[in-house]
Amino acid sequence: NLRALRDELDQARRAGLLGEQLARFASRRLRQSQERLQLTQMLRDVLLQRGRETQARGVQLKQVLQPVEVLADASLLFTLLNTVLDWALACARSQIEFRVELKSWPAHGRLSCRFVHRPLDELDDGAPADAPAASSLDSLTWRLLQQTALAMGLRVERHDEATTTLLALEFPRTISEQMEG
Repeated sequence: NLRALRDELDQARRAGLLGEQLARFASRRLRQSQERLQLTQMLRDVLLQRGRETQARGVQLKQVLQPVEVLADASLLFTLLNTVLDWALACARSQIEFRVELKSWPAHGRLSCRFVHRPLDELDDGAPADAPAASSLDSLTWRLLQQTALAMGLRVERHDEATTTLLALEFPRTISEQMEG
């Protein structure tokens, strides 16, 4: 009983912190310091720092990462990457795949995150096969992810299918060799 109470208190504390962060982003009074950042390396660092947590949850991380450099606020990008991982860990059932790539036209960096949010054997639970478990996907963490990306001027796409979810974040302020040459 004590463990259950502690878990509920932790969830309430986390919800309070998420609410504060959401209010901060919604106020639009953020001062951002744009700098050249290695998106790929920052993502690797976040995944490495949180490796024990992902292993403890039994989630495998797959990484397909091309080098991409973006102009962004370092603390906001770090917050965004951690929030993407928090959201994916809360929803994923087995493996999370992260991709970082450079779109050719326009030359924008793209971070994508794909995971299974509902095993195939749960499709027989009476819910329509094309209906994802939206309540777990549309959490406070998801709202924080959206607001952080909006504050950074990123394009956010999310596609939910019966068993999988794909999140894609597009970075319009990408540094590419074509832009510098």
